[in-house]
Amino acid sequence: MRLLELKKSLIYDSWTGPSDGEVAGVSHNSLKIRENSIFVAISGYNADGHDYISDALQKGARVIVSEKYVQLPFGITSIITKDSRVALAEIASIFYGHPSKDLTITGITGTNGKTSTSLLLESILKAAGFETGVIGTIGYRYKGHFLPALNTTPDALEFQKLLRMMADDGVTHVVMEVSSHALSLHRVDGTSFDAAVFTNFSQDHLDYHKTMDAYFLSKKILFTHILPESSKDTITVINIDDPKGVEICRGNKDKNITFGLNENALVRPVYTDILSSHGLSCRIKTPDAYISVRSNLLGKINLYNILAAASAAWGLGVPADAISKGIENLSNIPGRLEKIENQHDILALVDYAHTPDALQNVLSLIANLNIKRVICVFGCGGDRDVLKRPLMGKAAAELSDIAIITSDNSRSEDPDIIIRHIIDGISKTGKNIISPDDAIAGQTGYLIESDRKQAIKLGVKIACAGDALLIAGKGHEDYQITGNKRIYFDDREELKKALSEKSYNDTYHEDVLFALRLDDIARAVNGLMLNIPKDCIVNGISTDTRSICRKDWFVALQGENCNGNSFIETAFKKGVSGVIVDDTADLSSSAVKFSPVLKVKDTTMALGEIARLWRIKFNISVIAITGSNGKTTTKEMVYSILNTRFSTLKNEGNLNNLIGLPKTLLKLVKNHRAAVVELGMNHAGEIQRLAAICKPCIGIITNIQAAHLKGLKSLDNIAKAKSELLTEMGHDDTMILNRDDPYFEMLSELCKCRIVSFGLSDDADVQGVDITSNDFNNSHFTIRSKKGSFGVVIPLVGEHFVLNALAASATALTMGFNISEIQEGLLNSILPPFRMEVIRLKNKGYTVINDSYNANPGSMRAALNTVENSAKTGRIIAVLGSMLELGNDSRSFHKDIGRDIARGRWDILLGLGKYASDYCDGAVAEGMNGNDTYVFTDHTTLAKKLTELVKPEDTVLLKGSRGMKMEQVLELIR
Repeated sequence: MRLLELKKSLIYDSWTGPSDGEVAGVSHNSLKIRENSIFVAISGYNADGHDYISDALQKGARVIVSEKYVQLPFGITSIITKDSRVALAEIASIFYGHPSKDLTITGITGTNGKTSTSLLLESILKAAGFETGVIGTIGYRYKGHFLPALNTTPDALEFQKLLRMMADDGVTHVVMEVSSHALSLHRVDGTSFDAAVFTNFSQDHLDYHKTMDAYFLSKKILFTHILPESSKDTITVINIDDPKGVEICRGNKDKNITFGLNENALVRPVYTDILSSHGLSCRIKTPDAYISVRSNLLGKINLYNILAAASAAWGLGVPADAISKGIENLSNIPGRLEKIENQHDILALVDYAHTPDALQNVLSLIANLNIKRVICVFGCGGDRDVLKRPLMGKAAAELSDIAIITSDNSRSEDPDIIIRHIIDGISKTGKNIISPDDAIAGQTGYLIESDRKQAIKLGVKIACAGDALLIAGKGHEDYQITGNKRIYFDDREELKKALSEKSYNDTYHEDVLFALRLDDIARAVNGLMLNIPKDCIVNGISTDTRSICRKDWFVALQGENCNGNSFIETAFKKGVSGVIVDDTADLSSSAVKFSPVLKVKDTTMALGEIARLWRIKFNISVIAITGSNGKTTTKEMVYSILNTRFSTLKNEGNLNNLIGLPKTLLKLVKNHRAAVVELGMNHAGEIQRLAAICKPCIGIITNIQAAHLKGLKSLDNIAKAKSELLTEMGHDDTMILNRDDPYFEMLSELCKCRIVSFGLSDDADVQGVDITSNDFNNSHFTIRSKKGSFGVVIPLVGEHFVLNALAASATALTMGFNISEIQEGLLNSILPPFRMEVIRLKNKGYTVINDSYNANPGSMRAALNTVENSAKTGRIIAVLGSMLELGNDSRSFHKDIGRDIARGRWDILLGLGKYASDYCDGAVAEGMNGNDTYVFTDHTTLAKKLTELVKPEDTVLLKGSRGMKMEQVLELIR
């Protein structure tokens, strides 16, 4: 770098000595100075750099930057500035060629959630195809390079050097955590950010900042000083559920992208399901799209992190589909509610929570999951904020059943003194110290174990099936600091080891987990018990040895592609309590011969019977849904409404058959007040068996359409198969039927219980009127019922979705739900992927409606009509895969759809698969120009042609049967 360049750009008070020539390096450490370098003298906390100027000169420093006058030899350049730290940041940026100008940089600040938000945003940017770099607590990394992090945000010189390396290596986007220390110490001054994110604010780092006001002012610097000085068009992303976020927003209204649960937030969820120990789902509303999200991350804490990352991504112009995909791709964040898998049915978690607010949030999240007890192992760091210690003790005592207080980087302090400070907070809650035996026996209170390794072992010893065990404070960190020694220590490794060494504890909480007597199961299935101990209790059921737990009984299912008998020995090697097999099983091996076995005629039938026995233990409302179309949507809507009042179980994905439904029902626990399940079928008799298993008190038949004709042959047979649900409904039960369906009268005549009808016709008990839609975003309509009329909004477009909402509303009204609960539940409904997903490809200018989950003639017409009625600009293009399992009339069904397309306002038709030509033949026969119809046999060729044909402002519908995998077209055209 030439000195003249520095003189032109740097802000300084005085410059004496030469102002031209080259300098070879920059440092604020005299030990690192080399010939022709710049030495920046900084007044630090432990040393004053001005005292080392002579050392720097001896090593060849040519330029001295200082805050005060120093007598220097002739020929040495002296630069005096008000703040050497600011100067260092500016010099570093100039020296490395202003690397931030070559990158898109997002800075994230706040007390909690910085790391999680940064990794979520990184995953989103990767899904959008960008080359990313990350700078933060866990480390600095880019394109296969990894550097350990000494600080969350590196010092100014290392920071600018790192940005330059990233830019030179082809990185396009950098996501970084910006700590309050970094902001107050000017480490990121001189950096041109593109976006700044504020996550939240609570107590931390008062050992450094001294007061909360000073701490917040440091955070605020990113928005009041750094971002305004950027040379780019910038955005701010602010959590307005936090009062400090609202404060940051003031004076910056034109640039703010606000997020939160607040209805005034620009980006907010319109649906959330955050109470599962398996992850969360939500539907996020942005100004121009709805984004459906599923994540393995847990709870409300991560919902906020997801909102922050999604908001930043949206502000940076990332498409909605990449946002959704990126969030889903991130399955784990190191040390942030990181699950440690084990065979003891313990929800074992490691988290970085080391502030009162963070610990309170994590424990609150865990307490809302389906667990028995919360056990928390935590400590507080030495030589750090003393005031937070009693606050953390109070939070742990109030929100966990058992708190184990231990050490956490005691540094120069006595661990016992730190622990006493924590106990000061616990004492205010009334919790008492207890012994390990008391804790194992079920008493609540706190224990003390200053050795962190032993404390983790103690937590594992106390925990049993159904409990949650949280190891808090260190998260991803792999060290402990005691005195002046830094030793290797990783909470995750210690917890894994302790769990692996834990002896199998047969103490299960029967009010939470599964428990049935084996002799009851044997009587129900007419089974033969071999080598069964007296009064045997079955504490778990599994059909997969890959995820089996030691307490489980293994059910050896027989399928087309897998024979469960092949895994019996594997199951016993993994320590299962017993197996359920059919007569074809070989029980002669030494591993099986003398082990507990229940022999049955049909293991699939036995699985269903076990689920039925478990279901009848619960006095809950079970809603069973069947029909040709709309089962999943209706299920999700019912679930969303019911969840506004109480905990509800639902079947996930395609778990709706003779194996999937039992697996769902076996997840029932004591706090469930209802279950909503869909019943699928391929053959006659299946619905009746499924209904017998789940024993519904409310049944829903959405419609009767042409589906599964290959097995059922005719619509009448489909109607009869669906009507099997009615045979399992008693006089006190309720059937919800579609008044607009041609088979309504037939189904009504078969029904022996109360009927509530829904539909658009005037004689429906629950009627939908005045339907309007807003582009592809939502539908507004009025529901008329005997309990009054009220308006609702659903985040979906199409008459078929309105009918699903009416069925769900009829169910809720039958169960006594009020209007506001129905309105909230419908508005917050979320669909699984590939169902009328609106994907706006901003970089290409057109919209794709991805309805590729499945197709039959009825659902195909519904999708076609919805797109016709909702697309306001450009052309509409139908990209249709073949409809499968329609039997002998398959070709005529496809030709009929082609005729419908020709009668409508469709501009182009592209067909894929066996019946693609029938779509096109039907369209041409009805008058569509043959030049606008195309037949393809593979996704790649179709996608290539579609890319040639589509124009900005067009709307493309993707739809076909599941076997056609039409979503692959979307991946190819992105």
